[in-house]
Amino acid sequence: MVRGVRCDFSTCSAGRAVLLGILAVTIASGPSTAMSQQRARPVVTLHCAVTAPQVESLCLALVQRLAAEVPGAVIRRVATPVDDTPMLVALDAAVVSARQMSGRLSWKHGVTARQQGPEVRFDVIDATLSATVYDGFARGLIRASPDFRLALQTFRNESGTF
Repeated sequence: MVRGVRCDFSTCSAGRAVLLGILAVTIASGPSTAMSQQRARPVVTLHCAVTAPQVESLCLALVQRLAAEVPGAVIRRVATPVDDTPMLVALDAAVVSARQMSGRLSWKHGVTARQQGPEVRFDVIDATLSATVYDGFARGLIRASPDFRLALQTFRNESGTF
């Protein structure tokens, strides 16, 4: 109240001017700082061509390893690899025996040609192949391919994930 006159934003011209001023500043400043700093999450596309017991467990182990290598990225599994994705990873693996499997990773980053890592043989001595040993196989596939790790690092740097 000013000098006994009741004035609120809806009935007072000075109040409306203040309200319009606040609205103009809000519109001019654009979206909030948090909204303007959000980025789309980068996507790593994964194709699992695997013949092994508990295939889903093996592919999930590789998804988890890739997520650790590219934090903040979405790891999207696809049935058919598509070359025009920013980062395409393919696992080709097969069981050699009840205690041994082999496989390799291939990848394509951006416009580069598809590359292939070395074949990795994975042996289990005191058990048979199962979901409990697949994490070690996935880790070994990534470690055996320094060029793949470099491609992931480049992808991570380009997409701003850490």
